[in-house]
This record gives sequence, C-alpha cells and structure tokens, in this order.
Amino acid sequence: MVDLKVDRVAGLLRIKALHWKEAPGSGLLTGFNKALGEFAGFHGLAAKST
Repeated sequence: MVDLKVDRVAGLLRIKALHWKEAPGSGLLTGFNKALGEFAGFHGLAAKST
C-alpha cells in the first residue's frame, strides 16, 4: 500500500507511507520506482526519495 501526496508548490510527488505485504525483490523495486517516476512525470511532477 502506498500513500502519495502531491506537493504542487515544490512540484514533487511525495510518498507519505509505503507498506509491502511481503518483502519485495529487486525486480519489483526497480519496476515500482520506474512506474512511480513515470506517474510523477505524467503529472508534471518530480518523484523524490529521501
């Protein structure tokens, strides 16, 4: 489950919370990060991880 927040002032898509049912493998993490970046870009935002 993921809880996203759009910060329009900063132009960012922020992840407020992320919970995996099971520990993800590297392939899933890579795909998730790619999809999140594409989703943010589609909406004119940058995806930023800290």
